[in-house]
Amino acid sequence: MAAPRGGREVDPLLVKDQRTANIMMVKGPNSTSSLNDRRRRFFCCQCPAGRSAITTTALVAVIIFSAALVYLFVVMEEKGDFGNVGPIIIDESVLPDDKDQVEVSPKGVYSVQYVPRNESPLDSSNSNVLNNQTTATTLGHPFDKNFADLALMMLPPWYTASRMAMNDVLLADKMDPSNVKNARQVLLTTRDLLDVFSPVYPTRSLWGSVRSLYKDGYELVGYYQDLDHSHVAFSPKLWEQRKKNVLKWKDNFESFDSHHDIHTFLSKNVDTEGCYDHSESHLFWGELDGYLPCGSDMATASLQKLVAVQLNNAMDLLDPILNLDTVLRVEDQELFHDFRKEVRSVLDEWDLFGTVLFPTANRSGSPVHSSLKTLKSAHQLLGKINDNWTAYHLYLIRHEHKDERKRLAIQINTAWDDFKDWVTTTNLPGAIQSLLGEIAY
Repeated sequence: MAAPRGGREVDPLLVKDQRTANIMMVKGPNSTSSLNDRRRRFFCCQCPAGRSAITTTALVAVIIFSAALVYLFVVMEEKGDFGNVGPIIIDESVLPDDKDQVEVSPKGVYSVQYVPRNESPLDSSNSNVLNNQTTATTLGHPFDKNFADLALMMLPPWYTASRMAMNDVLLADKMDPSNVKNARQVLLTTRDLLDVFSPVYPTRSLWGSVRSLYKDGYELVGYYQDLDHSHVAFSPKLWEQRKKNVLKWKDNFESFDSHHDIHTFLSKNVDTEGCYDHSESHLFWGELDGYLPCGSDMATASLQKLVAVQLNNAMDLLDPILNLDTVLRVEDQELFHDFRKEVRSVLDEWDLFGTVLFPTANRSGSPVHSSLKTLKSAHQLLGKINDNWTAYHLYLIRHEHKDERKRLAIQINTAWDDFKDWVTTTNLPGAIQSLLGEIAY
């Protein structure tokens, strides 16, 4: 089953008899042979056949060694392992200068005040405030940034926000499944921005490793958060294990950051003309069949090309899912879940970019806000159905809780009928079409 956009696969710990997934990197020991034994074997081989065998063995060894070098300097460099030479030791108690751009509400919601380069966040009238809960708004001027400039404005302060969230929330003595939601949202926002702006970061750089760290953290914190509201009962042992997984990930992140300085990488390694293709960044640009924005491209034009594809995909999926009488089967759930992923992509991009994505949203009478509100309601309704379906399916594959399965099946089918009626009443297809009509590129 496909993972949700911005989401994750079903937690392997929930599936009976399946191995526990270990996201953390584990390195096994290397076996070695005795140097003296190798010397004895060499000097004892005096016959031509022996020398021929030695020559062949040496040739094979050279080939293997050469292949290993290619792997290290090509594959590993893409993952970021050789992004810096030697450790860069930083004081983890000191956050970068853009910490003044990050605000935390009384409810623990993290937000960022965007500031064009060479301006102070405290005196700029050209700032843009976005956060991880409310829709983005533009203050003072239209956004006409190119793609590289937008990356420099957005990614470094969200990295800082993520470090603040780790230090504020992901602590052994404070962390609880009920209080990690906002910290997890910051990790998602930063990971999404890494994906969106991947074309301006070189392929042979730290980008792959940094993106992987945020992906793993988002998933692990999500597994832990699930314990607060899941329909499925969990054991205390699983509770403790998931907490340990989060804390171990945090330790790994901080260790990596202390050696490689993620903030400096994000700030200093943007290629203003770059159009780099990262295979891991499939959540966004992978849908555009070869199109990648370059650093000098205008941000609005590039982002609208992306959202147009997602809105059209949603339209293509809507009729097939409305023809379903039930969504209890896996293949039917995957179909409506694919529709939900496309809708979520559009909503996520609006939350990230606001009027950079839809400049007409500021005009009087613009349908952007009302149409996005309809899409958000669709996403929420399908999310509730999907939560119940996940519990139903897990009980089904475990052959457990027969009565509860029956209750969930009835609840799912009723909610599905209600959703189809809601689509007609609110004119969901019209909302999607109105957003397509606001796209200029």
